[in-house]
Amino acid sequence: MAIIKDRLIVTTCSSSTSRTPSGKNNNSMRFITILTLFFLSFSTIAQQKRTISGYVTDAQTGERLYAASVYEQNSGIGTISNRFGFFSLTLKEGVANLKISFVGYQPQTKIINLSADTLLMFSLKSDNKLDEVVVKGNRNSKLADNSKLGHVKLSAKELAKLPSLMGEKDVMKSLMILPGVQQGSEGSSGIFVRGGSPDQNLILLDDVPLYNVSHLFGFVSVFTPEAINSIDFYKGGFPARYGGRLSSVVDLRMKDGNKNKRETSINLGLISSQFTTEGPIKKGESSYFFSVRRTLLDLIFKGVAKVAQKNMEEQAIPSYGFYDINGKINFRLNERNHLYLSFYSGKDNLSFEYSDHLKSTEKEETQKTSGALNWGNVMTALKLNSQLNSKLFVNTTLSGSIFNYGNLFNGNTETIVGSDISKNNFSLEYQSQIRSLGLKTDLDVYSKSNLPFQIGLFANVNNYLPGKQKVARNEGTDENSSGEISSLDYGVYLDKKITLGDKLSFTVGLRNAFYSIRNQKTYFAAEPRFSMTFISNENTSYQASFAKMTQPIHLLSNGNVGLPTDIWVPSTKLIRPETSDIFSAGMKKAIPSGIKLSMEAYYKRLNHVISFTEGDGILNVDQNWEQKITVGNGRAWGVETEARYSNSKLESWIGYTLAWNDRKFDDINKGRWFPYQYDRRHKFDLGIIMKLNNDWSASATWTYQSGAPATYSGLDYSGFPNNLNNETTDFFTGKPINSDRIQYYPSINGVRLPAYHRFDIGFTKEWERYGKKKALSISVYNVYSRQNPFMVYAKTKPDGTIGLKQFSLFPVIPSISYRISF
Repeated sequence: MAIIKDRLIVTTCSSSTSRTPSGKNNNSMRFITILTLFFLSFSTIAQQKRTISGYVTDAQTGERLYAASVYEQNSGIGTISNRFGFFSLTLKEGVANLKISFVGYQPQTKIINLSADTLLMFSLKSDNKLDEVVVKGNRNSKLADNSKLGHVKLSAKELAKLPSLMGEKDVMKSLMILPGVQQGSEGSSGIFVRGGSPDQNLILLDDVPLYNVSHLFGFVSVFTPEAINSIDFYKGGFPARYGGRLSSVVDLRMKDGNKNKRETSINLGLISSQFTTEGPIKKGESSYFFSVRRTLLDLIFKGVAKVAQKNMEEQAIPSYGFYDINGKINFRLNERNHLYLSFYSGKDNLSFEYSDHLKSTEKEETQKTSGALNWGNVMTALKLNSQLNSKLFVNTTLSGSIFNYGNLFNGNTETIVGSDISKNNFSLEYQSQIRSLGLKTDLDVYSKSNLPFQIGLFANVNNYLPGKQKVARNEGTDENSSGEISSLDYGVYLDKKITLGDKLSFTVGLRNAFYSIRNQKTYFAAEPRFSMTFISNENTSYQASFAKMTQPIHLLSNGNVGLPTDIWVPSTKLIRPETSDIFSAGMKKAIPSGIKLSMEAYYKRLNHVISFTEGDGILNVDQNWEQKITVGNGRAWGVETEARYSNSKLESWIGYTLAWNDRKFDDINKGRWFPYQYDRRHKFDLGIIMKLNNDWSASATWTYQSGAPATYSGLDYSGFPNNLNNETTDFFTGKPINSDRIQYYPSINGVRLPAYHRFDIGFTKEWERYGKKKALSISVYNVYSRQNPFMVYAKTKPDGTIGLKQFSLFPVIPSISYRISF
């Protein structure tokens, strides 16, 4: 008897003392022996497959590499690593010729004699020369097979190639150059994806949702570029593990920290400066990452204002500042278990101080007024991921997230008349908050076909405080609160990929969720997901997808002003969760010359979307906010096209989106369809990133989108001038516009504001000296100083007519930053 791993081979011989069977028995024994050997041969064949599992990491830092390719070259069988660098590949016993590759890294090959399940670790070395090609000679087929429409994935190396704006490579701004993704008015926060609103984007940092992701009136995102390891962006074809929002998913992964050596970088810029450090706690086993970023604007503005107004009776001192702190530690418990702890905190502070001293023969009066607005996120996540066996990987996450908004206003007046002194004090304090606590488990189960089956469980407890207000006067103090609302959402999801031959594959998924509002009502949502890919040849693929999404959280908006004065509220017994059905279909094609083309059409149907009834809004705390809400439907559809070209020194792209976005409410616009406030008919994007020489690189981007719709009364207004030179022609089309008076009719969003367009350019020099890496970035935002509309209002002219006056935020803004790493 011989034992080989999990296979038992038994050899039997007849004994000399055994009785000779009869002929009939001999025939029976032959039949049994043949039958046994027949099934044993199948058992042996079935057991000839073995599984290679393990991790793919960065050789320099030890960071896990997500979506690395693991490919057996003899059989053509392959797989990709998951979000934690884990892979599992089942092959026949024998010699396996493996090739492991990832964008921007040197591919690695390994030949092994596969006779048992094997655990392997692969570390890939960085190669800056490999800008695009992952598997040499197989680039186009890889594009057609693995690149999904509606999904963009960026690694840390690809993030480093993004254009710089204001001295930084901003993650959220970079998404705005993609087809189907739009920016609101100048200074607005958030992105608008395929007709959605900012609250319909699920934005995750290490699997934890963030509720506000903008600093400086939407000009800068909260994500420090040096802290981000990878981004997954979805605008359609959503995997079943994502839910809770209608329009898009932005899934960001924070860096784990270098496990092999300590690194520190300092970045000095006009908008903000940052300090980053990372390194091993125990070399090769555990590491830390820490980064802090802070703006210097508050120190500059406050200091300059105090000096300039030092001897003035009337003083007005503004101040604005923000900060971000990212931290992470991870521990390798053993070969199969890892522990991670992540932390983020960010905050904005906008304040002012005003004082005035008035003196006359009758009285003397001193006025002091101060105000402050502050808002910010805090999140933390504890993760344990384990390889239970060669075909089962599990990750469990315990997380918490808090978003706070508050404002404070103080006014004090002291009046002296003769010997009498009177004081009048007033203060207003307001607070809004949302707190979330989550627990989820994700499992990746790998079958013999090397197609993972994903299943997960999740539960989240949410607490909402829409508003709490405190007003203090000389006479006393009044307090008012909308009351805290608690909700629980929980459920299960599953995803499975199925292949039919080499050309056709499907991914089917289902997410079942329960949304329970404490002491009110429980909603159930079944969300099917489906996607299909047909590869007609190595250069071309056709794809289609469907996703049903549910959103149990709503944003009550006070207007698009770039400040987080909006209020998050949950679904209630009166307000149902919003839902959407998203259909998309398109094609991708790679041309051997290096050009990649894509085209995708989509249709989105939205149900139970909310809006304030006409004339209402949340300007004060109100316990009856549900009575001000009207519920309706939406529809958005369009076509997105993009062409990209790249080689070792150049990457360029052009994108165009043609889109429609409408809403319908029984209580608004007489129940008729009207353009939604984020409706933009046309959007163009042009960009180029060029390597000039060994040290210098340059980038330039230009974006154009149609003007936003707006609502005004049915009056006669004079038109907008072109903001470049007060011309009366449209910058983009060259056609005469707004040269005479315009008739506006009393319909919702029946007016189009001027188009938004902007040109940005940047240059970066990178060099190394005395073991220190240095980078100098020079950029210009809005090169030709286009005065894009932030706000438009009506104003009476000297002749008595009413015209529209435009207020803009950002003219041309040059910037410079310097970074040193050691």
